[in-house]
Amino acid sequence: MTSRTHRYGFVLLVFTYLVISCEGKKDQKTTDSGSYQQQVDTIRVVDIRRRLNASEALGDYKSVFLKTDSLLIGKISKLLVADSKIFIADKSRDRVFVFDMEGDMLFHINRFGNGPEEYANMKDVGVNLDEGVIEILDGASRKVVQYDIYSGKFVGSKSYDFWPRLFSPLSGGSRLFYIGHANQEPFKPDSVQAEVYITDSLNRIVKVDLPHKASGLSKIYLMTRQNIYQRGEGGVLLVPMYNNHIYGVENDRLKLQYYLDFGEKAIPRDFVLNFNRNPNDFGKYFDDSGYASYIYDFFESSGHVTFRFMAEGGHYRVIHDRSTGMAIAYRFWSNDEYRLNIQPIGVSGDYHLSKVPFESLKDRKGFYDLNVPRDSLGNYPEYQFLKEMVEHNESENPVLIFSKFKRIE
Repeated sequence: MTSRTHRYGFVLLVFTYLVISCEGKKDQKTTDSGSYQQQVDTIRVVDIRRRLNASEALGDYKSVFLKTDSLLIGKISKLLVADSKIFIADKSRDRVFVFDMEGDMLFHINRFGNGPEEYANMKDVGVNLDEGVIEILDGASRKVVQYDIYSGKFVGSKSYDFWPRLFSPLSGGSRLFYIGHANQEPFKPDSVQAEVYITDSLNRIVKVDLPHKASGLSKIYLMTRQNIYQRGEGGVLLVPMYNNHIYGVENDRLKLQYYLDFGEKAIPRDFVLNFNRNPNDFGKYFDDSGYASYIYDFFESSGHVTFRFMAEGGHYRVIHDRSTGMAIAYRFWSNDEYRLNIQPIGVSGDYHLSKVPFESLKDRKGFYDLNVPRDSLGNYPEYQFLKEMVEHNESENPVLIFSKFKRIE
């Protein structure tokens, strides 16, 4: 893995920060169903205070160039790191790439089709270390197709009698499936509002959950997001939309992991239940309320938690230090978000992973080449970073950036 410590040059590419003072602690909270209480991590978001430089939050970073010879990676829809390998789902071509940590391609899986060893639709990808396989969710055929984690060869498939949208392998042969709101066999019509199925090693459904049913999300199901994220130490996190509870899976059941406390901006439990207009008007209804919710891009590394939320029509990101219980957050603007399209899409240990499209690197470097005198380019750390990324990227694939957050006091 190529390592660089551009503490200031790199971070200026990415963010312009505002701070939200936060504090985290263990607290007693009740799940939406009100059925039990337990210890959960509370992340408190208080207010917006001031701007700060990205160097105050980001530490070193590592860049990885993905080498694929004549192949070209299209749209990266999912990125997982496990067993000292990088797994990339390329949704644009329905294939999976597997790399070592240096970015050298080990193999790729391209078995699109209708045969017994193929998949007709790549809805999602998971890594099952218990069975040593890569699993591809074929939503069209209602099955999970398995390929060897070391060679990519076909291993087998497992069929289901419901229609999953997303999934993740769990320990012991269990799996979590995100269903969404749809009639499902063999549970229809009673399961029309089910969000999550958990199956055991024999593919039997052992749990059906809708953790935020009491919030009335069934009334606006057309706007629910597909929020299942891989945890840094394994397992998954389920992130409902208009709700400030983050769930994990333990012993084949959903368990509350985090409560996001936004103080006066916390969304009320009956907020969605009280909405009785056209679902298409809900977005404006939420923005006008001023409440904070719509949690997305929630990633948990060994040292930090980062996520995004919306309030009053604005987008914010929170970075929470799990060791100190403190956090910072910032409101980002369009040029921060899209200049190089750097945002976390995965985790590895204490690093949060981002992808930078090759075209974005070239375009930004070209801006400097056209507008800055050649003898002055050395004065711009950002240009040196861009130049390195372009010159070393022989395959013209997206560059992976492993960013590490500093300790937050």
